[in-house]
Amino acid sequence: PTYRAMDEKPPVLEGGRVRVHPEVARLWKEQVELGVLTASRPASVGGQQLPATVLSELAKAAALSLCT
Repeated sequence: PTYRAMDEKPPVLEGGRVRVHPEVARLWKEQVELGVLTASRPASVGGQQLPATVLSELAKAAALSLCT
C-alpha cells in the first residue's frame, strides 16, 4: 500500500529539481532514525559496520513490512 501511492505519482523533474511523493520524506526519516542508512559505515563515523549483504537483507525486510 505505501508504494502504490508512490507508483501512481512518480518523481518528476520541475525547474531543475526532482519532486518526489510526499511519503518519501516520512519513509526517509524512519530509515535515518533506525540507522539503516549508516549501518554499513564504520563505527568511527556512527555506523554499525554491518556487511553489505546483511544490510541488503534488512532493507528487503523493511520494504516488505511497509507493503502490509
